[in-house]
Amino acid sequence: MGQWTDCRECRGDCSPGPDLTRVLDQFVKDSPKSWRFEVLVEDEHTCLRYGNPEAPGSWVVGIYKDTDAPVMLEFQLWARGGTHFGVMLKAEHKRCPFSETETKFAEQLHLLRKEFLDYWPNFFGNNWKKSQNRSDAKGSTQVAQFPEQWNPGIPEDGFDGFSRVKKELLEAMLQIDERGWTANP
Repeated sequence: MGQWTDCRECRGDCSPGPDLTRVLDQFVKDSPKSWRFEVLVEDEHTCLRYGNPEAPGSWVVGIYKDTDAPVMLEFQLWARGGTHFGVMLKAEHKRCPFSETETKFAEQLHLLRKEFLDYWPNFFGNNWKKSQNRSDAKGSTQVAQFPEQWNPGIPEDGFDGFSRVKKELLEAMLQIDERGWTANP
């Protein structure tokens, strides 16, 4: 069972509110125990590296395995207005998203991104796509994304968009637990 972070740096700002806890409770419980969850955006509550949410019911949750390194790979599960959902993989600094402490490990972020792409050339299956980053964008650390899904009602296959995204993310997390993020753990 995964768990929400127990952050001492921000005094709980990266913890979920009751609505987000309800939405993700079963997913956190179904996740492998080595995974941590932290809130990056929840309605109007947002950390410094994100702008204001686009619509009520919007949120972004970071999902990662704890590390002692200054940088890490992190899935970011997101919802926009409760109707559009997606997940992306990014290289991020290892710090509370609500921290005002300045960290600059751009070179390590890009190296981690490259190591992941070398180790996982096909990502976690055919549904994931490599992110296109501008070569001159110093902050571009997005690695991959699972195409955006939406809830048009329940389609014939019985999966709504959010269920499809959670299923794909859980499968990726299990593969990371099995193989690791990179060849250099």
